[in-house]
Amino acid sequence: MNKTLLFGAIASVLSINAYATTSTVTSRDYVDAADALKQDKIVGHLQYAMDSVITDSTNDGVVDKRLVLGSANYFTTSSLANLLISGQLTQNPSGQIQEYVEDGEFSYDDLRKSLVQADILEYALDVLNARVNLKRMTCAQYIDGATETPENCLLWNVLD
Repeated sequence: MNKTLLFGAIASVLSINAYATTSTVTSRDYVDAADALKQDKIVGHLQYAMDSVITDSTNDGVVDKRLVLGSANYFTTSSLANLLISGQLTQNPSGQIQEYVEDGEFSYDDLRKSLVQADILEYALDVLNARVNLKRMTCAQYIDGATETPENCLLWNVLD
């Protein structure tokens, strides 16, 4: 008999503990309120067929994207550099750029705010440097007694 009472006492203690736990009843309002606290999914490459990076925006909780111009997408390094040098990327867009804008690949504003990979800038600067130093400028006067290098030039003659 003692065993039966002991077993009954243990069973009643265990059953009381089972009902003593706190739980939250999930309702539609509860789930909607909890879901509203979560961040929206960041959209992938839907805006640009080219590469892009996610950047911060002026609005809290809103991300922005910037187009990345590089040799891995539609253009080669030399073609992008030449478009940059000639101003045919944003100032006076070439036919190919106009076609991409009309097709909705990106806008002119996207191009103006885009990031350019370093290899393209290096290529463009090398081309510009070669044009300026080799074709259009000659040194008219060097520092006395110094070697005749561009660093030692006092007066440059710019050709027409």
